[in-house]
Amino acid sequence: MALVVDSLDRGPQEVTMQSGSEEDEWREDCAPRRVLELFSTKWTSMILHTLHARHEGQARIGGLQRSLPGIWKKMLV
Repeated sequence: MALVVDSLDRGPQEVTMQSGSEEDEWREDCAPRRVLELFSTKWTSMILHTLHARHEGQARIGGLQRSLPGIWKKMLV
């Protein structure tokens, strides 16, 4: 399985993971861990869901903020 991950410091990288990998092969910078870190925050999941479900994938910050009670504008910029 190949996964392209875009990192701010390293740019896009293709990472290949094989099923049945040994546990010691799951380094801290492996692709699955980086993807989980990206989606592990409460707001990231809620923002992505709201964009998809309520705004057809696009929204201005104000509209998104009104759709997510409790989120600060600073979290969206």
